[in-house]
Amino acid sequence: MKKHDMNLLERYRSEQKKKANTTSPIRIYFILIVAAILILGAYALKIVIENNSMNQEITTLKSYIQNPNVVEKMAGIKKIQDNIKVLDEIENEVTNLDLVIDYRPKFDSRILDVIYYERPNDIKFTFLEFAENTITIEMTGKRPSDFSNYVLRLQRTYKFADVSYAGYTYDKEKGLYTGTIVCVMKGGN
Repeated sequence: MKKHDMNLLERYRSEQKKKANTTSPIRIYFILIVAAILILGAYALKIVIENNSMNQEITTLKSYIQNPNVVEKMAGIKKIQDNIKVLDEIENEVTNLDLVIDYRPKFDSRILDVIYYERPNDIKFTFLEFAENTITIEMTGKRPSDFSNYVLRLQRTYKFADVSYAGYTYDKEKGLYTGTIVCVMKGGN
């Protein structure tokens, strides 16, 4: 028999390499557990750092909010906001009042122009009075038909809610008819 040289050390090393190349399940679980612990540790460290940062921001904000100058300014802002609310309420009241005033009948030069220009030539005014929303006109004329014609003219202007008269009287000494016309003003525009 021939003697072969056997190198057992080489063979042992090759066997160890094979074993090293094959990873056991225990080794895989161990690596996964170590990786999970490292990831959780990093995440926990991140949360701790963020928590400290937030606490510092909260402390900074609390000190800012509790600063006497800021508290005084906030009180001033609150007072201004209250004043704005009061001004808004006043504005609403003024708007409502303005609507009422706009709707309320107005006695102005335009109404006087209508009364004057619609008057027949033979009629003369003796008295004109404005009270609340009515205009009372006392007048004299030579013919009784002038009064009814004048009432019709005023009605056709559509400037009044109502125009009426109760008749006339005749003054023999002066030779004139006297009558009273009542014009009720319209509200609104």
